[in-house]
Amino acid sequence: MNGLDGLTKKNTLPLPLFPSPEAPTCWHKELWFAGDENDPGTERFDDDCIDALIAKGIGDRGCPTEGKLAAFCVAGSIIAAITGKYLSPDRKNDLWAHTEERIWAMLWSVSEKHKETTNISFLAAALRSFLPREHYCPHDRPYYTSRFVRRWKDVAYPLAWTYSLEHIRRECIEMGNWAFNRLPPSTASVVEEAAHHMPIMLAITIEYIYQNGKQ
Repeated sequence: MNGLDGLTKKNTLPLPLFPSPEAPTCWHKELWFAGDENDPGTERFDDDCIDALIAKGIGDRGCPTEGKLAAFCVAGSIIAAITGKYLSPDRKNDLWAHTEERIWAMLWSVSEKHKETTNISFLAAALRSFLPREHYCPHDRPYYTSRFVRRWKDVAYPLAWTYSLEHIRRECIEMGNWAFNRLPPSTASVVEEAAHHMPIMLAITIEYIYQNGKQ
């Protein structure tokens, strides 16, 4: 499939209008995917999976600079690899409202249906990366954001933040390629499959940005 021409109701999944009450939160205990988050190796593996997917999937293509829109692209490519369907916003559906919670709800729903047939290590890494977590900075205004969105800003993936679309910094692409080579072959294979779907997710997101005057 090239661009958006092949998208239909049969091969797309609508992004939920609201966060799902069925999806667990960061306050739930004994989540199956949590692993040992005090182990530096867990965090490094999660970052390697996401960095590799960004390098292989986005690479030299233009992408959103806004973290939650980048999350929509990356999580959407993972969902497409699992289901064969592309996450898509309703044109009336504002991607700027509770975006991370809605992405998380869809990723959780898909993972629960397909975890028996999906690389469980990669799936757990994705869930840990996109789970919205509570932060206290400033202390009087706590907010929720995922590790993915926080790293998107802290690592500074885009070359610049001036516009809604930009390219990934070359250092980040090299970091992702290095991470890819560290992954177990079975995990690397899933990363490549998700990366294959990234151009469509980027096209969906870029079209949304232009249609909604956010560029």
